[in-house]
Amino acid sequence: SPVNRQITVDNEGNLYFATHSGKVYSLDQNGQERWVLDLGVSTDSYPVLWNGSLFISAGGELFKLSD
Repeated sequence: SPVNRQITVDNEGNLYFATHSGKVYSLDQNGQERWVLDLGVSTDSYPVLWNGSLFISAGGELFKLSD
């Protein structure tokens, strides 16, 4: 599934992105997968960092993600 519009990067260089199929990925600064979360619904959104927490909207809901 294609990656949604934007990739988010935290202060440690970790990358966060979502796919249209509803999977959210985290990669470290070397491109190694840290984790994958399946939201169970499709989304056109992308993860956003705010106040040290990672958020994404999908299926009309807002999810707070943490690793």
